[in-house]
Amino acid sequence: MNTSSLLRLSGVVSLLLASTTAFASGKGFPIGEKSRVHTNLDLGVVFDTNPDRFTNEVSDWRMTVRPGLAVNVPGEHIEFNLGGKVAVDYYFGTGTQIDRGFVGGDVGLDFRAGSQKSVIGLEVSDHMTRTPSFFANVGTVGAAERRFRQWYNVGNANLVLRPGGGALEFRLGYSNRLSLYDDLPQSQRHGVAFETLWKFFPKTALVFNADLSFFSAENQAGALDTLRSSPYNITLGLRGQLTQRLTAELAAGLGDSLTWNTDFFSDLATTNQRTVIARVMLAYAIFDSSEIAAGYDRTIIPIIQLNSYSVDSPYLRLKVGIGPRLNFQALGRYEFRSFQTDRSAHLIIGDIRAEYWFFDFLNASLAYQLMFQDPSAAVSAAVLDDFSRHQVLFTVGFRY
Repeated sequence: MNTSSLLRLSGVVSLLLASTTAFASGKGFPIGEKSRVHTNLDLGVVFDTNPDRFTNEVSDWRMTVRPGLAVNVPGEHIEFNLGGKVAVDYYFGTGTQIDRGFVGGDVGLDFRAGSQKSVIGLEVSDHMTRTPSFFANVGTVGAAERRFRQWYNVGNANLVLRPGGGALEFRLGYSNRLSLYDDLPQSQRHGVAFETLWKFFPKTALVFNADLSFFSAENQAGALDTLRSSPYNITLGLRGQLTQRLTAELAAGLGDSLTWNTDFFSDLATTNQRTVIARVMLAYAIFDSSEIAAGYDRTIIPIIQLNSYSVDSPYLRLKVGIGPRLNFQALGRYEFRSFQTDRSAHLIIGDIRAEYWFFDFLNASLAYQLMFQDPSAAVSAAVLDDFSRHQVLFTVGFRY
């Protein structure tokens, strides 16, 4: 696989990190006193200017059918959510495209034991995605990937300790990221994390985070070998509510890809990256159902074949609710990705959605999604090409 294909792929991985399974919608069928089983069905039509993200765009129309099921068990001390859907996409083969069908979807589990005041708590979540799929989370445009199909799993488990009445909170956790591609090297990342949160005001806290993970890939003949790495991140920051409507988060620290020449903890490779990392977010609640947020992220992400890249990413997110039936969501994100192999890429992600609820069980939505990549001027087009992809989606949803 050439580098241009890989950089198209790299956009999918980071965007899938934001995707989660939607658990609650509609009234649901009662199970016991508070638990519910929810059924969902989405029917839609999509115009896609570049389904395969080629430099030369070849557009197509597709039909999408997404049945889903969710189980919600709420509670103060025990909470359990399980849900998933099947995403069936059929491309009609307009223009020079050929007609074809894809089946994707996702399944997710969230479990919590202990309340916000419990001395000991447990948090477990696991979400698996089969691309192509679609998520309600604004900005998850990469889930529609059909060229480099994969199973992608994100799992987390945290032990929570709150000694001294809850002013001090500790989290010790395990996480995994599994990328199981059909036609590309498969990768896995397992890690441990530690977080300390000290609430020195009722709604403001000092937060310390440290994590270490181990990343490796299954190398394939004829492809660039992926070096093993054990990236770590250490940050210190503040998180809290400044006013009744204004919340903020500020964190900075050090990130290191720790890319090794051979096995873990051998000699560092020349492609190793070490840099300052940061997260800044400011959110303002305009009304109860409306919010605007702006932020900036800088981090290091391991990836197959090119080993890792650092990314600078400012973004703007907007949510506006107009009455009980109409709502708008929008997200714009710019990413500058720098690879240690003297390659870089500019990525722009746009996602605008409008949703109207006719009844409690019936809604319609219209969405526009954009993904655009452009290589830096110093990089030859033969090494890294550019692409753009626009999608317009109209969907009718049934909820119970």
